[in-house]
Amino acid sequence: MEKKRFLDIHIATFNARSLRTPEKLQELELALSDIKWDIIGISEMRRYGEGIEDYGNFILHYKGETPGLYGVGFLVKKGLAEKIGEIKGVSERIAVLNIELPVKNAEKWSIIQAYSPTESNKKDDIRKIEKFYEDLHLTIENSHKNIIVMGDFNGQIGKRNNFGE
Repeated sequence: MEKKRFLDIHIATFNARSLRTPEKLQELELALSDIKWDIIGISEMRRYGEGIEDYGNFILHYKGETPGLYGVGFLVKKGLAEKIGEIKGVSERIAVLNIELPVKNAEKWSIIQAYSPTESNKKDDIRKIEKFYEDLHLTIENSHKNIIVMGDFNGQIGKRNNFGE
């Protein structure tokens, strides 16, 4: 009986602060050359539109609706490209990668990359945050049973409390 070989899959999330230009993408490639990775979810790509680009050893997916701001996407090593069932941007703040990972039982996974709006007390900002979490909830509901939710949730802490001073 032939034994199946399962791979270690390295999945990460990264806030790029911009991958708008080829130079920024080259900087990221250089930074990634010393680490193990197979899939990276990216926040704050700042690329407009939605697309998939082939870069030889990886593919880049991006989704952005506001020129120069926000945006999410994925970098996926080329060896996993044939395992991708779907890769799409739900919004400029949520992207989903449906993929069959080469792990035990080769199950389908949904990897969700999120980039939450920063918390605020302004009514417009509160509506954006509520919409983000509604979209995230729907994305999770429509995903495979195996789910990874990752990203930048823009958590903030309150004012420093100097007890005892």
